[in-house]
Amino acid sequence: EIIEFISIKTDITSLILNKKKLQAQIVTDRLTGLPNRIKLQEDIRNESEATLIVFDINHFKEINLLFGVKLGDEALIYMADTIATLMVHFTDSYLYRVSADEFVMRKSGNQSKEFEDFAHTLNAYIEEHPFNYKNISFDINFTCSIAYKSDQTQNLLEAALDALDSAKNAKRFLHFFDETASKQHEYEQNFEWS
Repeated sequence: EIIEFISIKTDITSLILNKKKLQAQIVTDRLTGLPNRIKLQEDIRNESEATLIVFDINHFKEINLLFGVKLGDEALIYMADTIATLMVHFTDSYLYRVSADEFVMRKSGNQSKEFEDFAHTLNAYIEEHPFNYKNISFDINFTCSIAYKSDQTQNLLEAALDALDSAKNAKRFLHFFDETASKQHEYEQNFEWS
């Protein structure tokens, strides 16, 4: 026999919605609305084969210093929108903003040749449609690198960034990741020799 019954009800709907909103914010770049580096690493962790292309805006720091952060932000939005618009032909491909001036496009499988063609298409498009904000107009130059995740590639994003460094050091527009020429491989060789 129940003598007394006390019920306390709390609506936790707002807590659940706030939790989901916070989880989405953790993996989303605020400026562009694109997924960020955290989301990219989550996505590639579960793939057996994938290709990345990294786009790095050349002299972005100078753009910010010369024209101000607002124009720099507009340049980043322009770059994100331009890549997103041109990549519509790549089904099941994804775009991320991974650092201040770096964007990454990801697609499953070996897409090295397709990404190379895309880099040249993007470059040609930007030359024909320069960035323009409040009567300030200029081409956005960029350097890019491509890395394919195979059994030997331990960290695909690091491999792509390693290739990007190689492209910048060689003053090249595009560079493919080469496992035998990577910094990681060099470090491993140096460690074995000691």
